[in-house]
Amino acid sequence: MNISSRHGQFQVRCRFNDQIRKDTLFVPMHWGGVQNVNQATREELDLFSEMPGFKTTAVRIERVT
Repeated sequence: MNISSRHGQFQVRCRFNDQIRKDTLFVPMHWGGVQNVNQATREELDLFSEMPGFKTTAVRIERVT
């Protein structure tokens, strides 16, 4: 799947699971290369945790053919 936001995009292999909310995307943060979730988040970090905006980034999910 191609995951894109207004900040960038990345590609992942995926599976759908009924135990995760339909409006939620889970991607392990340790993947690198084209699967790096950081490519779709803002460059600014949270002031307190110094983490990227994983939980606040809207994304589009598209099948890669």
